[in-house]
Amino acid sequence: MLPKMLSMKIKGIKIFENHLFEMNFVNEQRVYQEEKETGIVTPINGTVNTNNVIALAGVNASGKTNSLLLMNYVFEVIFMGKSANSTKKIMDLMDDRIIITTFFVDKDCIYKTTSELQKNKKGYVNQLEFVNEVILEKKLTSNLSKRKLYEFGEEELSLKLERKHLDKKILQFLKSDDSIVPSQLNKIPSDYVSDTFNQTDMNFLSNVSEFSSEIILFLDPTIEKLVLKVPKDFNKENFSIERIAFDLKLADQEETVVSFFDLNQYLSSGTIRGLGLINTIISTLTQGGYLLIDELENHFNKAIVENIIEFFQSDVNKNGATIIFSTHYSELLDSLKRRDSIRIVRKINKKISVKSLNRLASEGGKNRSDIKNSDLFLSGLFGTAPSFERYWNLNRFIKKTVEGLDND
Repeated sequence: MLPKMLSMKIKGIKIFENHLFEMNFVNEQRVYQEEKETGIVTPINGTVNTNNVIALAGVNASGKTNSLLLMNYVFEVIFMGKSANSTKKIMDLMDDRIIITTFFVDKDCIYKTTSELQKNKKGYVNQLEFVNEVILEKKLTSNLSKRKLYEFGEEELSLKLERKHLDKKILQFLKSDDSIVPSQLNKIPSDYVSDTFNQTDMNFLSNVSEFSSEIILFLDPTIEKLVLKVPKDFNKENFSIERIAFDLKLADQEETVVSFFDLNQYLSSGTIRGLGLINTIISTLTQGGYLLIDELENHFNKAIVENIIEFFQSDVNKNGATIIFSTHYSELLDSLKRRDSIRIVRKINKKISVKSLNRLASEGGKNRSDIKNSDLFLSGLFGTAPSFERYWNLNRFIKKTVEGLDND
């Protein structure tokens, strides 16, 4: 099995409560055998499981996108070996010093990693550099409980590696912004962690490849033919998106050749987004990896979104893949089969708070199976209900503006 994240924490994020971002992937509620067998959770051992779906729900500008970006950052730096400076978007969110702590499972062991990074000014640009990293390891036993999952007592842990104690000959080949953790892991495929962040505000075909008839008909049954058309001399050296085209045949229309850039004139935005996304989903399910999507519902109808979620909480998900997505739409929360897989993102005193719906409902005395997740979200208990005061302020403003125009 490839590495599975149990939890992550970043200390030193300005816009979060207590300057701390945390995400836990381990189940909070009881897990039934059927949930293990049908792909709703991934068993880590006899008592610990991780949720295969994580939803971030909140009103506009509550902090969902930044939460996704931070999770992706940890995955890319700690699992995928990317530079700590590879994502400039979140640099301004960070204090001058941050500490990333992760717990994950790999090769029948549990690892705790602590990575300390410092911001340094290089010219006009801030750059992150590792000050130190520590990797602790302990054996994953079949009966290890959730309570003891994160405990590393001296009798059971071993110090696997510490950055500042590495041999100088090794350090001279290690970049100051590269983590030492990836070198200790099983070889991870390059597409083990994927995201669709570049498509949140723009829609284009993200995965140029052959599309199976099952994918095409699922998205648009009026498409009779969609075949990738690539020049014979096409290779990596002369790659150009302008040279890619498609043979397209729609019902009751003549077959035509459509360029990559003109495809959106023939196909709906949902079909275009779906063609790329479903291929990425298949890859994630095959690898048992992680897929992060901001605003999953963009360009899709509710049924398609529910189908996408279902892929990750059904027996299709045999390899324990995880989808992590944000949404504005409370009704989508009723499609999730476990309440502890939902995170409520909100701002409290202008700081972002991320807590599981399961815990919030318990604290509010509303954690009952007869109350829908969407009703909890809209109840006003957690500050996630629409603001009717702001709506009526806007209503009066628009009415006054329209009446003023009429008077002119």
